[in-house]
Formats: sequence, structure tokens, C-alpha cells
Amino acid sequence: MIGILFTARLGSSRLPQKHLKEVYNKTFMEWLVLRFITRFRSEIDNNEVKLIVATSDEAINKKFEEVLAPYDVSVFYGDLSNIPMRHLKCADFNGLDYIISIDGDDILCSTEAAYAIYKGFVEHPEKDMISVYGLPLGMNSSGYKVSYLRKSLAESNPDVAEVGWGRIFVNPDKMEIKVGEWDIYDKLRFTLDYDDDAAFFAEVIKYLKEEVLNISDEKLISVVQQQRFDEINSHLFDIYWDNYNSLKESENQNEQQ
Repeated sequence: MIGILFTARLGSSRLPQKHLKEVYNKTFMEWLVLRFITRFRSEIDNNEVKLIVATSDEAINKKFEEVLAPYDVSVFYGDLSNIPMRHLKCADFNGLDYIISIDGDDILCSTEAAYAIYKGFVEHPEKDMISVYGLPLGMNSSGYKVSYLRKSLAESNPDVAEVGWGRIFVNPDKMEIKVGEWDIYDKLRFTLDYDDDAAFFAEVIKYLKEEVLNISDEKLISVVQQQRFDEINSHLFDIYWDNYNSLKESENQNEQQ
């Protein structure tokens, strides 16, 4: 069984309850989940894939259940500050063999890329990890075998693993799949961290409406560029990476103490 895990929580200090902001009659989280339900409809119906929101056990996150009740997705509550441990416990609870990891902030994360990872594990079950590349920030994803995740956590044993937690994976038997040439556009950001990111996603979804559920990556990126939606949040690119690297360094220092 392959689980698609959407890692998200509602206690963000920078943009509180950002996943529940509404546009065109749905929350951002609904749009994200519905895109994957649309792409993986057959696999879900055949019990080959499960969609799960992997969140922390804070009370506020119960709102995910309320919002997502009508859809083929469950909610798992786990560790607050150790995301890979949260994923492992979620996998054990749901009987998963492989995980495709989707950042819940990446509202328009590529379903085509995720499907390439799914097919990769079906055809190469021996692989520890499969990742995709070639898409803008917030559209790529990765996947890993649950047994390899368990081994990696046992060997690294981090107390805190929120930012850059992929560092726990060492020397995996890994496959990389190229899915596009769009990573050259380094100011395109499809991730939700700031108010202007929320404005970006809102404008894209309002423009595309229901088409956003099954639009191709090529057309989505083309629309963003042609309509100049990227200008809404492109100024955040350097701010985002400075903040990311600072938090990652802080976690690394804490591990070494």
C-alpha cells in the first residue's frame, strides 16, 4: 500500500490557519486534496493508494477533519516537532509500505510528479527513495520506503526534525525522475508561507476554477507566467530561503548539543 501524506498543521505563527483560507468556495487544503483525489481516483478505489493528512496532535488540527469529512482522505495526529517520526507512526497505523510526501503548504503541488513516483515504486519496489526534479519550488515531491524510513530514524534518532528533515536519509538506493525544465525559473514559488503567497494561490485558483483540479504542469506554469501571477509573490524568494536556512541551521546545532 502506498500512502500520499500531506504534512500540515494549523498552528503556524507566521500565517495562522493558512490551509483553511477560502477561495472559490473551498479552502486551500480542499483544493490540494481534491487535485490528488482527481489524479489517483482509480488507485484509491482499488485500495492501492491512501490519502492522509499527517498533522500534529494539537487540538486546533481537529479542524482538518471537519473540512475534509466529505472526501476520501483521513487525518492522522502525530509528533509535533519530528515529522519523519510522525510519518512512520502514520505508516504503521495505516499499513503503508511506501510514502509519497507532499508538503501541505504546496497547494498546487504537481500530481503528475507524484504519479511518476507512484509508478516508480510499482515498477521498482526495491528502491529506498524516489524523487522528482525539474519543477518550480513547491511543485516537486519525493517518496520513500517505510522500512527505509524506520531504519533511518533508528540510526539518526533526532528529537526535532521539522526543517530540512530529509537529512536523516543517508546513502539510499535512490531513483530520480526528471519531469520538466521549469526549475530554471527560480522566482516561481508555489508554496504557502506569507500573505502574498496566499494571494498568489487565490488568484490562480479564481482564474482557473475547477480546471485547476486536472490541469497539466505545463499549462499551469504557462498560465502563471502569462497572467503574471508570479509577480505577486516572487519578491519572497530570497526571504523564504534565508528563513529556511536559518531554521535548518538552528535544528542542526541543537542536534549537536
